[in-house]
Amino acid sequence: MSLAFRRYLKSLGLFGTGYSMRIFRKTFISQASHTMDLSTVSKLVGHASINTTAKYYNKVDLECKTTELEKFIGIKDAK
Repeated sequence: MSLAFRRYLKSLGLFGTGYSMRIFRKTFISQASHTMDLSTVSKLVGHASINTTAKYYNKVDLECKTTELEKFIGIKDAK
C-alpha cells in the first residue's frame, strides 16, 4: 500500500480497517457498471478488453436486472 494511500485512509479515519486500493477499485467498477456503459467502465479502469470487465463485474449487473425484472413481473401480475 502506498504511503499516499495510507495517509488518505488516516485522514478519513479508515486506516487499519481492512480497506485497500483494490476494494475501492472493485467498488467503483461495481457501482459504475450500474449507471455507465460497460465499455466506458472498462476503459476508465484500464482493462485491455471489455470482456475482462464483463467476466468479473457483469454478474452484479445481471443480479440487478433480475431484481428489476421480478419487480416488473410482479406489477404486471397485479393488474
